[in-house]
Amino acid sequence: MMTGNNKVWRAPVAGLASVAMLATMGVSTLTANAANTYDLTKMYADGTSETIHGVTSIDGAQLVPGADPAGQTVTGWYTEEGNGNGTKVQPGTKITADTTIYEHSSADVYTVNFANPAGKDVIDGVAEYDGDTDTDTTYVAEGDSLAAWQIPGDDGVANHQVLAGWTANGGAVDFNASMNPADYVSIYNGEASDYVTFTAVAADAWTVSFYGDNAITGYANYDLYVGDNAVASPYQVDVNKDNSSYTGTMPTAKLQGQPDKIAAVWKTSRGTDDKKLTDFDPSAKVTSDMNLYPFNAVEHFTVTFDDQVAGTENATADVAKDATVSAPADPTRADGKYKYAFAGWYTTSACADADAYDFNTKVTKDITLYAKWIVSAVKVSFQPGYGSAKPTEMWFEDGDVFETPEMTRDDYVFEGWGTITSVEGNEVDVEDLAGYQVTFVNGGTAADPTAKLQVVTPNGADGFYHYTLAASYKAEWYSYEEALYEFESLVNVNMDADKQKLYTDSYKAYVESFKKDYTEAKKAAAKGGYSRSEYDALLAQLKDMQAKLVEVGDTNLYRVYNPNNGDHYFTTSQAEASALVKLGWNAEGAPYKVVLNRVTKFGTPIYSAYNPNTGEHLLTEKGEAEALAQVGWVNEGIKFYTVQNGSESVVRVYNPNTNGPAHLYTDASEANGLAKIGWSIDNNGAPVFTLD
Repeated sequence: MMTGNNKVWRAPVAGLASVAMLATMGVSTLTANAANTYDLTKMYADGTSETIHGVTSIDGAQLVPGADPAGQTVTGWYTEEGNGNGTKVQPGTKITADTTIYEHSSADVYTVNFANPAGKDVIDGVAEYDGDTDTDTTYVAEGDSLAAWQIPGDDGVANHQVLAGWTANGGAVDFNASMNPADYVSIYNGEASDYVTFTAVAADAWTVSFYGDNAITGYANYDLYVGDNAVASPYQVDVNKDNSSYTGTMPTAKLQGQPDKIAAVWKTSRGTDDKKLTDFDPSAKVTSDMNLYPFNAVEHFTVTFDDQVAGTENATADVAKDATVSAPADPTRADGKYKYAFAGWYTTSACADADAYDFNTKVTKDITLYAKWIVSAVKVSFQPGYGSAKPTEMWFEDGDVFETPEMTRDDYVFEGWGTITSVEGNEVDVEDLAGYQVTFVNGGTAADPTAKLQVVTPNGADGFYHYTLAASYKAEWYSYEEALYEFESLVNVNMDADKQKLYTDSYKAYVESFKKDYTEAKKAAAKGGYSRSEYDALLAQLKDMQAKLVEVGDTNLYRVYNPNNGDHYFTTSQAEASALVKLGWNAEGAPYKVVLNRVTKFGTPIYSAYNPNTGEHLLTEKGEAEALAQVGWVNEGIKFYTVQNGSESVVRVYNPNTNGPAHLYTDASEANGLAKIGWSIDNNGAPVFTLD
């Protein structure tokens, strides 16, 4: 993709956003249907809107910023609404459908300056709209990032200097890693500045001059072109002295009077005998200034490289008949939702595997090659959901571990990011998916690929649940009063007599402490509004009171033993236990009571995991059940709930001398007896849970 810079032929840092509303580019102006025009709707930051009819491309006049809303600064027009979303619109972006663009603004704005190095001039300013007189400065709202086209290129002047990179705060800048100004701000007196200065790095260069004079003196000369534009002779290109080959734009030399013929080679000098003249080899290192002259006019064809990215110009190459074309620099592309990886050039826009282009193929006609793209990362935005607080953007690649950001807010408690429902219908909190692997579910086309993020947890009927993540989540908050109420409501202080039995006499002690100590402390703290420390103290007091509650099991837990394989199986169903006994299992009574339907609030859910190879049933907590499911066990879900401060401590013992079921849940006395005959006690002898 040519950038218009005659010093180097390079791919921009990243392409303009490709969204459904912005057309895939690459149609020549000679073949575009001028009859197709569209509506451009502009949503101003002050809440007003405007629709312009008959638009084919978004020009600089349409990108002039509107008035600043009170207390805010307008920063430009973007492809999506809301700071942190979309990409800034480049003047000249073509559209092939009715399109809406959005003006961004903020009270918090970065002033971004692009500066030449001291005593040198190598950069070319970028005008963002008609009348933009400060082309070395732009303004970026907090949460937004620079677009690739906003980064100035080389000024194109042949002066033995080239733009070789950027620095900020004395360190090298990698725009491919981040174009967010927040990552480059200066720190003064411990506070971040609102100003960012990127300083160009200039490198010494050799100047390569392309002349239109025929390498063979006395023969017809050539006219020089870059793309469709005629350029003067000599056309000069500066090439970084630290090069391994010629990397600049090479003009096309068309024979005067016969423009259908172009020079097949460039010679390093002129003369009357071509055999005494040396061919220029662009693959060789450039080691000095050079003058080049065209030679050998032949029929030529045009190869167009359609990058299939909206808002960019396609690179073209004029190639002599039966010659091969060289691949241009890999194009790049990014937008507000996805990051992309370039996957090669193809002969069809669909980019089927069979249509991959072989650059050893001789060019015998005009051809168009199409870039194939693959989504390499997907963005999830986490919206704070209050005031002007900016979203946290997190990018995930295929195989990454999902995580959610931590959130804080004055006078509020973070409740979570809401719930998510799996394909199978299971609902969990979004933050509960943290720690699990993200996989891509790809869609779209080779030109406009898409991907959904899916988190898979080993928890479904077939061993897994599949959760498809949304593009954005909004934080849920409780005021201190609301948060305390949520914890208070875990235990009703006005239970009827039957329900009180679930907590033994500890319930009466809890109610007394709640109504006397806790309520009085809460009233005192509420005067003038809760502070964070007061809320934390009240919450700690409440949790400490609730931790003293002694829960009572409401359901028998039966144990049966399989004498054929040694499996001890627990069930809350008397009917199931009886049925197994009829099949030859041994009944071992109901040694414990558990909570079946979460009638109490503080017990731990206990899962059953089944090993189909040994026939063993293991009782464990969620994490171990899910881990076992990943190595072939069957996660059978929640079996029952433990009781807080239960009267019976349960330990788990393990028989290392069997290939069959190896675990048993029992009391400390039986566990110690088994340990004497070679069994091991798990969890360093500590109880794995308490029951009644």
